[in-house]
Parts: sequence; structure tokens; C-alpha cells
Amino acid sequence: MPNITITPYTHNRKSGLLNLLSHMWHELTDAERKKRFEWRYEKNPYQDQPFIFLALDGERVAGFRAFVVQLFMLHGKAYKVYSPADAIVHPNYRRRGVFSNLNDAFLQEVNRHKDMPGIILNLTSNRFSTPGYLKQYWQETNGVKRYYYKYSIPALFKNYVNSRTVTPGAFSRKDLEFEITNKINSQELAAFNEQNRNPYTLSPVRDEAFYNWKYSYNPEQYLTVYARKESSLQAYLILKRVTGKQYALEEYGGSNTNAFIKTVSAAMKRLQVPLLRSWAFAPHDQDLLKKAGFYPEPTGLMKKLGKERLPILVRPAQPKPDETDFVIDGQDIRQINNWQIQLADRH
Repeated sequence: MPNITITPYTHNRKSGLLNLLSHMWHELTDAERKKRFEWRYEKNPYQDQPFIFLALDGERVAGFRAFVVQLFMLHGKAYKVYSPADAIVHPNYRRRGVFSNLNDAFLQEVNRHKDMPGIILNLTSNRFSTPGYLKQYWQETNGVKRYYYKYSIPALFKNYVNSRTVTPGAFSRKDLEFEITNKINSQELAAFNEQNRNPYTLSPVRDEAFYNWKYSYNPEQYLTVYARKESSLQAYLILKRVTGKQYALEEYGGSNTNAFIKTVSAAMKRLQVPLLRSWAFAPHDQDLLKKAGFYPEPTGLMKKLGKERLPILVRPAQPKPDETDFVIDGQDIRQINNWQIQLADRH
């Protein structure tokens, strides 16, 4: 690979990197690209420095590979989980092994961080990139990136004949008090998630730092639904507006199944949401969404539409892991039932 140097990102390369990102984030202005980059990588609370690697041709940034860091917990122990996020190689430098070398540099760097065990979780691979990942010791899980949908025909009809915007606010239904707001109560949500975390699955840490970071970028896109009983949080939803009144269920939680079902129903009715979608990988998540009225997308139709859903990929942080390295604290990370993953964990 002549003339190309692979190096960790440093702040003095920021201008050149943002220029390269204009090929990928072409719909954004210069200021918007800078804002997105700084939020996603420089403000992440779980890293001392961005996990970004650059391919340089002299002073020119010819390639870029970045990973987003989150914390997950299993059996009371914290793990750093690295998610492949943005990547681009300038058109003039493609098919020269740049992408593979950027991945190799990242793996070498992660292996040097011995302060906390690392797992690499790939939620964004596609049919073009997956073969390359499999050659670099990623393995497929038994979980497929499949959407679940909940429809409301009455809401669809109401939106057709009346497109007025429903104002969020507080209301009561039976034994629960609901609040729909643009505000993230990071302290309340963090305490709720800590209390209700399943210690036997790899589940994301939803602490105050996560909420103060994750939803600080374009916060007007999100609505949070709180369901309380006697001022005690029973369930919550974080909704992201996709188009019009269609929303994605980014993350959710419930102290019990009934509270979660009631919260989904109340939110969709109050906001007149005709379509709500989310991810569900593990059987326990699929069962919960099905009980709340969600349906999985038809796999046969997706294939005919050219949208075949691929498995999630995982990998230990070791440079050349063997089969035993995929078993962490007694749990095989290739078994999707050992994970708790929601849309909010996609970057």
C-alpha cells in the first residue's frame, strides 16, 4: 500500500477529516458536519480519546474509520463495547487495502487497553462489508437485524383527515400517570435502569452520562414517555420522529410487562402514531414487543425487495481470537439471548 500511512486521529487532522466526511455526510453543511462529528466522537463520555484511525497520503486524509464506545454490564462487571460506526475511503484510494488496514490498526489499539475487557459489536454491517469482517475474526450471532412494527389504523385515518399536531403533556389512564415531553430526565432514567437491569445478560449501561450525551444531538427529534404510579417510574419510552407522525422506539424499559404494554398503547393513542417501529433480536425482547402488539417484518417480502436482513456480528478484542475467547464470564457472545440491545445502541 504505497504512500499510505495509518495513524490514530489527532485534533490537528480535524479539518482534513471533516473535508473527507463531506463525501459521506454530503447532505450536511460544514457547521452541521462539525457538530455531528464532535457529538458522536469527541463528547462520548466513555473514552479518553476518540477511537478513530486515519489513512494519510502525506498531509491528505484519504481514509477514516471510527468506533463508538459504550459500557455494558454482565454479572456486575463492566465491559467496553466498541461499535463500528462511520467509515469512508476517498474514491481515489479504494481497492488498495485501506479499509482492512484501518480495521487492523483499531484492533491493535483496543488490545492495548487492558483497563477493561473489550467486545466489538457490529450492528451496521451489510452484504458488502460482512465478508470482509468475517475474514477479520468477526463471527455471526444467531440474532438478525429485523424490525418489529406496531400499527394503528384509527391513528392512520385520523392523520389522513386531520393532520394537526398533538401537543405533548401530562395525562392519566386508569392506575398510571403519563408524561410526554421533549425533556430527558437523565437522573430518573438512570436510576430506573440500574434498578431493573438484568444481571444475566450483556446489557447497556444507561447512566446519567449516557442520557446527557446520547440525546443531546438534535434533541427536538425525540419524545420521552414516562409512566408513573404515585410518582414512581413504572415504564418509559424514548421515541425518535422518523417522518411525519411515524416514530422509532429507540429504547424502552418497564418494571413489569403490563406497565410497558400500557405505556406503548397510551403513547400511540395520545400522539396519534400510525406506525411505531423498533428492533428486537433476543427471544425475550421479541416476546415483549409481541405482547405489546408489534409484528415482525415479513422476511420473504424483505428478500423480494432486496432488503435481506443479516446477522449481528461480534468479536472479542484480541487480535486473533479463538473459539474460547467468544465465551465471556460463562456467556457465549454469539448467542443473542445473552444480549440486551435496542435501537439506541446503533451508531
